[in-house]
Amino acid sequence: MAMTNFILTAAAVAAVASMMRYDVRGSTSMLRRNMRQVRIWMEEAGAEAKNGEMPKIGDKTKPPTKDPSA
Repeated sequence: MAMTNFILTAAAVAAVASMMRYDVRGSTSMLRRNMRQVRIWMEEAGAEAKNGEMPKIGDKTKPPTKDPSA
């Protein structure tokens, strides 16, 4: 819940800054699209959590090492 609040607060602050800098109509339509996408992501994460799956926060595996023979 705290992460959701942080994301929404950051998006709101960014939207206010964007509206102050750019055209209000263009900024508000962009904000609506972004908030819609964030809502979709949060619903997908919630659906995965309800199914008992842990949402993937980051990949914990090591990056591939460079082959010295290549």
